[in-house]
Amino acid sequence: VEKNEDVRRVKEAMSKMDEKCRELLTYVSDGKSESEIQKILDIPLGTVSSRKSNCIKKLAEILKVWTNTTILL
Repeated sequence: VEKNEDVRRVKEAMSKMDEKCRELLTYVSDGKSESEIQKILDIPLGTVSSRKSNCIKKLAEILKVWTNTTILL
């Protein structure tokens, strides 16, 4: 039950993010590698890496505010 609640919270948090972050994080959650994402989005690999890092940080910040706890990445 707790895992389902966590999944719901992450999906809800992702819905608050911009389209680029939602799209990238969806590929990440689907298990795609950075090189696969780079090919799909047709952007440089370095952009994928930095965007992934920034989006994960944004997601963690949203979840931290909602739960008022520290999110460990």
